[in-house]
Amino acid sequence: MLKLSDAEAPKAHILIIGGEPALCATLQSILRARGYAASAAMNGTEAMALMLREEFELLIMSAQLPGSLSGLDLIPYAQIDQPQAAIIILAEDGAVPPHASEAMHPFAVVEPWASPAAIADVAAAALTQHAQVG
Repeated sequence: MLKLSDAEAPKAHILIIGGEPALCATLQSILRARGYAASAAMNGTEAMALMLREEFELLIMSAQLPGSLSGLDLIPYAQIDQPQAAIIILAEDGAVPPHASEAMHPFAVVEPWASPAAIADVAAAALTQHAQVG
């Protein structure tokens, strides 16, 4: 069985939850190129299934998702299934209700039209801050 050395192991496992396949694929590629393991879910149901099976250090989720679960609806599930994970919400400024942001820590809101590279930069900063706090 092949075992990865510490140098080859991914820096962290990130789950991208978004309804836009092109953005998810681009962000996933950028994060992988930067040394992270990155998985993607296109809706809340897929995200919940992945969160039950795998452990993530960071969740990047769109506030608006196709289907019955929004990104904001996933917050309580994420806090239970992935308590170790930092969370980044892709939402317009003010779109995240205060009760959601108060219940989450660490937490960041990024404008949904930010470039995938900018989102990846915020992800790296969130992981660094989370490692220092955690």
